[in-house]
Amino acid sequence: MAPKRKSDANDGRSAKVAKKNVAPPGWNWKATNPGWSSIPPSGPYGKACVEKYCLLAPFDPSITEAHWKEYSDERSALDTYNTTNGAEDHFECSNLSDNANFAFEKLSTASSILAREIMGTTLDTTEKTLLSRTLRGSLYLLHVEGEDDGNGSPRTVKTTLRLYGPHGLGRSLTLKYHYHNRVTEYSWGHIVSLVAYPRKIAQGSAGTQQEGGKKEADKIEIMTSYANQRKDGEIITKGTTLAKLKELELVLIGRAGVMSQSKLVDLFIGAGTVDLWDEDDIDQDLEALRVKYKLHAGETDGEKEVEEDEAEVEDDVPEYGDDESVECIPQNLLELARNGSS
Repeated sequence: MAPKRKSDANDGRSAKVAKKNVAPPGWNWKATNPGWSSIPPSGPYGKACVEKYCLLAPFDPSITEAHWKEYSDERSALDTYNTTNGAEDHFECSNLSDNANFAFEKLSTASSILAREIMGTTLDTTEKTLLSRTLRGSLYLLHVEGEDDGNGSPRTVKTTLRLYGPHGLGRSLTLKYHYHNRVTEYSWGHIVSLVAYPRKIAQGSAGTQQEGGKKEADKIEIMTSYANQRKDGEIITKGTTLAKLKELELVLIGRAGVMSQSKLVDLFIGAGTVDLWDEDDIDQDLEALRVKYKLHAGETDGEKEVEEDEAEVEDDVPEYGDDESVECIPQNLLELARNGSS
């Protein structure tokens, strides 16, 4: 029986570090956040974090050197965790693919989607270029597991990722994605869930890579979709509210209400690796989610803008698999931020 559908909402739809220490065009953050600064931290850990991770102005002077050390320790541990030196065995993908690097391929794709969605916004060209370049290398895999259904598509996928904000404000998100789809003669079990947990620099530590900042009270359910067995498998899809999307936007671009709801939802779907694992029957869920949100006039898919940005760099922008040697995926993806012009 083809599933019915019920919707709960209205219809609709690097530049070098020295070049970055200025207020992004079009954003008067000094008016709304006078405590922030265009001057990067001067301590050894803060300075190293800005340079290594291509962090952008503004910076929060209230972040102590001890907190920058914590930030450095956490991201350095995740750099190691996301390096192709055989350590990828900790991602439990054997039931999803025979390819040992399967998880890193998905991470690289998710990072590209993240950059593309930012470039498709109506933000100032210089600002969105810098944002996309830094965000491209700010996404990490923390956990992957799954089970193949035997037909080339997964029965279950569970992923946890960490997305760090591009500014020197100490913000990040933990993203948790859960997919389950099993069809039997008598039932259809179907669940799609994407949840975000906003974090600040003092939450979590290098020793809590997978769980840091994961407080139930703080969680934002970006999407939830499931089959209601009491109504003949009718699928119910729910999306988050505008207010919650604005909370997530604060992590991404430092303020809220600039990007469209639709852009934000698509960005987090991509960053959360939703629909990257050959999942069955997920198109219907995503269509029902996207119809709830509208684009801003002038927003695009960002593909042309990304191509033009990458063309400015003399060397090819590295992609996963270009180099057969050991490589840290996020650090590799920051090459455009380090070598591009602003």
